[in-house]
Order: sequence, then C-alpha cells, then structure tokens
Amino acid sequence: MGLTTQLRRGARLRPGEQPLDDQAIERVQVLLTRGQVDWLDDLARQVRHVGGKRLRRTQVLRALLTAMQQRTVQVEGVVDEESLAEALTASM
Repeated sequence: MGLTTQLRRGARLRPGEQPLDDQAIERVQVLLTRGQVDWLDDLARQVRHVGGKRLRRTQVLRALLTAMQQRTVQVEGVVDEESLAEALTASM
C-alpha cells in the first residue's frame, strides 16, 4: 500500500459528507488491491441496504481510521504490513 499526502486548503466536502471536528482536510492517495476496494464497496452497500445513507469509500476509510484511533496498538515486533495487520487485529 503506497501513500502520498497533499494538504488541500479550502477543500470542499461532497454532498452528505460532514467536516471532521473542524480539522484540516488532507488528500491522501492510497493504492489498494482490487479485493480491498471490493470490500470497501461491499461494506458501503451493506450500510445502504439496511436503510442507511450511501457512504463513499473515503467515508468508510475515515470511519475505520477513527475506530482504530480508539485502540491501543502494540507495535513491538512489527516489521512489515502483514505483521502490522496482525497487531491491529489483536488490538480489536
């Protein structure tokens, strides 16, 4: 997964999106596998199917990050993406 960050001043939210506690919005380009994108889309579809509003991939990713920020992640022994995924899973 590769990341590129670019600060966007005065970034506009799309209709239905809410600002995040007056925080500056940053654009982050994330490279995902097709399976990861399909999972995001499926989760958003499930939310919509049970009567919720349509969620964009960005909103799903922000929700995931917000939820993980509430956890304490033990990073001892993390050396790569796979071991980080294991540490994140263990923190849930």
